[in-house]
Amino acid sequence: GAAAEALGDAPPDRSEEARAALRPLVDDPIGAVRAAAIGSLGRLADVEALDDIIGRFEDLDPTVRQIALMAVAEIGEARAAPALERALRRSEPDVRFQAVASLALLAGEGSIGPLSRLVSDDDPAVRAQLADALGSLEVPAARPPLTKLLADEEVAVRRAAAIGLARCGDDSGAAELVEALNDKERC
Repeated sequence: GAAAEALGDAPPDRSEEARAALRPLVDDPIGAVRAAAIGSLGRLADVEALDDIIGRFEDLDPTVRQIALMAVAEIGEARAAPALERALRRSEPDVRFQAVASLALLAGEGSIGPLSRLVSDDDPAVRAQLADALGSLEVPAARPPLTKLLADEEVAVRRAAAIGLARCGDDSGAAELVEALNDKERC
């Protein structure tokens, strides 16, 4: 795993050589090696490995799945967006959690529609991640789903939504932020 990790920091004049060495490791029998190789291929923005990395969204190792979801966003190819949208519907909360961030990073404002379907996700961590991701877009179009999240039953989700709304130029979450500042148990 350490060698695969180090290859991700190859100098530009050796990056193609590093990518070629890393590609077969995406299928290594050891999860830590797969994860390191995928992470490195993401840092090296290896478009050629994109389909193999997307295939690892189904990996049995949760760490490999997480790294694969992050790597496709780093690679930055729009053709990965449909696979990330499918990942939003997976049963595993960890997959949905990371797919939210990766899709927002990859598709920007174009991710709002698919992401908005998760405002009622069963997992509060996914909903909080959703609020963070939507807020990171800093566009008015993110306000409607963030406004819905501002009414969430979970404090962490409401606070993330309030911050997200503020980042989008909307002060409707100000009361939630004031409450957060006055919460003695927040730290």
